[in-house]
Amino acid sequence: MLEHHLIREEKENEMKKIGFALILFFVVSGFAMANEFSIGFNRENYHKYLLPTALSSSYQSTRIEPEPNNYKTRQVIQTGRWIGTISGAGIGLLHLYWLSMDEGLTWKVAATGVPAIFAAAYVGMLSTEWATTQIMTGNPRLWEAALKGAIFGAIDGAIILSVSYLPFFITGHYLGTVHFNYNSDWIILKIIGNTILGGIGYGGLLGAIAGGISGPIISVYMGF
Repeated sequence: MLEHHLIREEKENEMKKIGFALILFFVVSGFAMANEFSIGFNRENYHKYLLPTALSSSYQSTRIEPEPNNYKTRQVIQTGRWIGTISGAGIGLLHLYWLSMDEGLTWKVAATGVPAIFAAAYVGMLSTEWATTQIMTGNPRLWEAALKGAIFGAIDGAIILSVSYLPFFITGHYLGTVHFNYNSDWIILKIIGNTILGGIGYGGLLGAIAGGISGPIISVYMGF
């Protein structure tokens, strides 16, 4: 009986790994195609309609207008988009992987994790592009680029982590896949509040570190 149970458990773990690998493949492939397709959009309309109003206004007023042949500027911005997409999707996938190890790869687990993957990857793409553009604005020297990178990286990290947490925890609460030690009074508001605080704390710290490192790299690469 024990041997049969171990074999069954091993098969279940293999199925979890296969399912996780398939989800990873389709998510990364989908965002790769979406990322490349979106480059062809008119940038003015793209950010006008897809970014929040305040963020869009800031982007439009401070963005760098690259020359048609400014290869370096295009490469830095595109790299920022990819980093944001991969970071957001990676965080969402970690949520899904963690949950599947406890609950198994059921439809409820997939319904809890997949929205977080797509939301975080998409918002990560936009917010990291915005942060990258803000860092490059004004042709900053090394120290200034490090400071701007830390500031805008912290904002970017907080946004990505908060957006990945919100659909995961809220959907998980309603589907019963994620459990909280809160009482029933105002539980959704408590989830949202703690999620945003966690996103600001952890995401902001990680983003500040990443931005503080990448800012000087951008400055050197661009020759500021």
